[in-house]
Amino acid sequence: MSTFRGSFLALFLGLSVGAVLAAACNSPTGCEGCVNERGVCLRGTQDSACGSFGEACVACGDGSVCMEGACAQAGPDAGTDLDAGTDAGTDLDAGTAPDAGTDVDAGTTTGFRLVPSTTTATLRDVAVVSPTEAYAVGFRGTVLRWNGSQWSAAGSPTSEDLYSVTLAEGGGWAVGAGGTFLSLTNGTWSVYGSSPTAALLTGVSAVSARSAMAVGKEGDQRQALVWDGSQWTKFATGAPHPYTTVSDVFMLADGTAFAAQDSMIMRWKDTDWEQLTTPTTTSLQGVWASSANEVFAVGSSGVLMRWTSTSGRVMEQRAPYPFLHGVWGSSPSDVWAVGSSGVIMHWNGDGWTQVASPTTQELFGVSGTGPDDVWIVGAGGTLLHGP
Repeated sequence: MSTFRGSFLALFLGLSVGAVLAAACNSPTGCEGCVNERGVCLRGTQDSACGSFGEACVACGDGSVCMEGACAQAGPDAGTDLDAGTDAGTDLDAGTAPDAGTDVDAGTTTGFRLVPSTTTATLRDVAVVSPTEAYAVGFRGTVLRWNGSQWSAAGSPTSEDLYSVTLAEGGGWAVGAGGTFLSLTNGTWSVYGSSPTAALLTGVSAVSARSAMAVGKEGDQRQALVWDGSQWTKFATGAPHPYTTVSDVFMLADGTAFAAQDSMIMRWKDTDWEQLTTPTTTSLQGVWASSANEVFAVGSSGVLMRWTSTSGRVMEQRAPYPFLHGVWGSSPSDVWAVGSSGVIMHWNGDGWTQVASPTTQELFGVSGTGPDDVWIVGAGGTLLHGP
């Protein structure tokens, strides 16, 4: 999306995020072939390789924490200076995706580079409004701002984990755990009044100061929340179900919205979702649309999905199955997807290729202003800029 973004890996059971993460970090067998509480692969393995519901997802060593299926070093909140040029955080297990530094397509070159970060907290999303203004959000209420020359702490008013951020008309929204809404006004973030939900909000997208949508799940009920310029209104979406979720949302200027819901691409119509694709066994995590007639979605097992109004669903699957978390594009022929072990994929209008990455950290969010100004964020406070 040009200036708006929502991307996310959900953990939903009606429990607190902290409790879920703690429960997921006791496997003696490591990351491969594991599932989260919904039976979805947390690492880049085939869905058929996953065990039964309830299996733990990952084994984390001393001094590290489990952050949604990936081990990451615990670190200070935003505002703690790191050494310039140091790869943020500790490298994650790179065994589930190709070596991030290997060129897959001969002749393909990229200029993505690590940018000094002021946090080691996992960053879940980024939204860019211009080459001199962008915001990134993440765990422990982390909010960073880019001013064209450096990233710095932006004065977050919450300690709740934040999962998605969007910008529009000089303002913006960030959403997260416990129904958290943060609003951006005149360069200052504040907690939005009284939230209409206690849901873990996983995606938000805005097209103006009067039109936005957020998605998440509270207990067994999926939710979509619509902003009309004065208040957020909550809508339940679909029948309640403990193992289904809506992970991400992207909104177009005409009010059409698309969501990654379980293994389907959904389109918002009136007050509910309509299904655009045949269900698969793959959990979709990120969604972006170039228009009402073309939508991209990415997810587990290396799936890169494209839906058009004329050809329907076209799906590619990349071995050895990286877990793809986020997707964004500047045009129908310039789309980026990011995921596990630092993997970066690029769509040029004809096909997907893997491009070189300077990190093996888990990457979650991607956004930019155009093909030459793209930001990517991830675990350990990772910030990449290119290409």
